[in-house]
Amino acid sequence: MKALVLNTNESPANLNTYLTYSIFDGLVRNLGAENVRIVRYSDLISRLYEFEPNALLCIDGQRAQRDVLLQAKKTGVSIVGWLTEDPFDLEFNLGNQDLFDMIFTSEISTVHEYPEGKARYLPLGASEDLCEFPVRNDFWYDVCIAGTAWPERVEFCKQLVDRLPDLRWKIILATNDVVRDYDFALSKAETDIRYSIKDLCRIYNHSAITINLRRTYTLGLKREAL
Repeated sequence: MKALVLNTNESPANLNTYLTYSIFDGLVRNLGAENVRIVRYSDLISRLYEFEPNALLCIDGQRAQRDVLLQAKKTGVSIVGWLTEDPFDLEFNLGNQDLFDMIFTSEISTVHEYPEGKARYLPLGASEDLCEFPVRNDFWYDVCIAGTAWPERVEFCKQLVDRLPDLRWKIILATNDVVRDYDFALSKAETDIRYSIKDLCRIYNHSAITINLRRTYTLGLKREAL
């Protein structure tokens, strides 16, 4: 079994690029380094002919370049899309589902939205090298919250801090092109810092409580992941 791995979202601003490398690492451990390669759109077609893989695994789904992937389909390779932004980018992903012979989605509630038999639920796992830390009790923070600063998250965090101001908070609510800067009392939140996944896991490891906040907002649409 030989596979090529493509990150469909090659934007320099993509903070989820590490997912592609983590999946690549997992494939190397299972298939062997000689049987897996990471490619970019710029060299995809030539690598398909040179490497002759059994499958092309496309990670993310965002910014998928249809013209390049349609050329790839003509080579006869099996193309799998592992879509990580459902349900928030569901309409976009449905528009590109014809590019893939099979779809993995990290959101179970959207499987039935794709043609019958086309999509399967495959949640993302964790890389031991990046994410595993020993259990500890010497905490730096009482509560940690991290994520994109969608409006309902900001308001929820403000309410928590107002009610429990004496706790040692670690609040990371990053802004982006869609979600601009916001006002947070007492400068309790970090808005413009970017942590690597390993550093973020280290922060979680040093927090007594970590809170995972659901998101229901994206680009004006109301969708909620299960």
